[in-house]
Amino acid sequence: MELSTVLYILTGVLLSGVLFAWYNVYLEIKNKCSTCNPEGGSIFWSKCFWGAMFFTIAFALSVYSVALL
Repeated sequence: MELSTVLYILTGVLLSGVLFAWYNVYLEIKNKCSTCNPEGGSIFWSKCFWGAMFFTIAFALSVYSVALL
């Protein structure tokens, strides 16, 4: 398997992770998700928000690596 194929697969998997993570953040904003922030504190301290941020950063780096090909 070539490097470009692996990077395209990685980018696709990360894109699905980004969409799923930000959907969970959306549910948390609408107060329909008690899993992300059970204490009901600020959204910026929830694990879903930070997971979405890290997935977005990883996806951006993956897109950048594909662009370098």
